[in-house]
Amino acid sequence: MQMIPLDKITRNPNQPRETFPQEHIERLAASIKAHGLIQPITLRPFADGYMIVAGECRYRAHQLLGADAIKAEIVSIDDEEMALQAIIENLQRQDMNPIEEARAYQSLTDRGYSPQKIVDELGLNSTAIVVQRLTLLNLTAEVQRLVITGQLAVTMAWGVAQVSHERQHQLVRDIANGKLRTAEQVKHAAIALREAEQQIDAFADLPKPSTRDLETISRLESKIESIAEMVSLGFKEGECVAAQRIAPDRIKTMADKLVLVRKHVLQMEHDLRRVATQSEMLLAPTKGNHTHEGPDRVPTLRLADREGDKTHREPDVVDTTSRSPPDPRRSKVARRLAGEGRPLRHRSAR
Repeated sequence: MQMIPLDKITRNPNQPRETFPQEHIERLAASIKAHGLIQPITLRPFADGYMIVAGECRYRAHQLLGADAIKAEIVSIDDEEMALQAIIENLQRQDMNPIEEARAYQSLTDRGYSPQKIVDELGLNSTAIVVQRLTLLNLTAEVQRLVITGQLAVTMAWGVAQVSHERQHQLVRDIANGKLRTAEQVKHAAIALREAEQQIDAFADLPKPSTRDLETISRLESKIESIAEMVSLGFKEGECVAAQRIAPDRIKTMADKLVLVRKHVLQMEHDLRRVATQSEMLLAPTKGNHTHEGPDRVPTLRLADREGDKTHREPDVVDTTSRSPPDPRRSKVARRLAGEGRPLRHRSAR
């Protein structure tokens, strides 16, 4: 360990974390003043001084305290290992927002890493979280800000990212006004918008509805009413318990049938939303269905934004709001550094 002058230290320009809340730095500075620095920061030689590998918050807290030097551990690592270590350290912190996380993963892909290699290096459980985080970078800057500030749930943002920038604003407006209330609804609306954009020319000159069309929509309405009536009945008190005593196998069969029913109902909903969206696009101006907020603005969402009913997501919609941080013990970088007698620390404390 060494005491390194603060004026000899340079922050990492590729630091994955971009926001450092002042209140957090102030609390950390107060703790360091009262108890001292428990965990030294990690530096590597750089130019005529050092660059921060891990511990920028502790460094900033020392600056706030007016300290001249800080306790540090000096390591020799290359740019690739430094990038990985910085990402690992930050991913351990729950306050790293999804966009910062996505940019961190993007910095690795720019270095030639595939999602699977990122998973292997960082000790993650699945490539799904990497792929979905990277998709968030397709969002416009305005929508990304909504995600960063927590005004747009990340599960909804993933659906919004599936469409063009112009249509993203349309989806966000639909979320803000309550038209889209769940991540599943946003996903289906995004699919419908994409398909509508691809097929818009084919529907440019819709014929007037015929008598047969009117009969068809009446049948559709009757089907929906029948389904709604059946579902509204639900189960009577004690029915499931009584059935369990008589025929447990038949209960499983009934549950499996409900799974199929749900699948088909979701497909029916998707088909209806797709057609409805196509119709809205045909009726809207060429540049999009903009409201008084203007084509280049997105609405301000409430912080308690409609994250949706999490019990009604389709299996392939990953709940990225509750990601598990990578296991540092599984990280290849951690194992390499440990092999050199330099264990990788991942505490979020001082």
